[in-house]
Amino acid sequence: MIAIITLIIFTLILFSFVLGLLVGKLLLQPKLEEGTLASYNDFQRDFVDFTDRN
Repeated sequence: MIAIITLIIFTLILFSFVLGLLVGKLLLQPKLEEGTLASYNDFQRDFVDFTDRN
């Protein structure tokens, strides 16, 4: 009985985690492409230029 309850709880946690991941990915995708990812790439490129120069 306890094993069944544990399995149900585990499945619910896993399902909610996957659902949250998908929703987060869908919501964050446009923002990432416009903002964070672009600025991160710029930062990385500048950083590489800086380290190459020295």
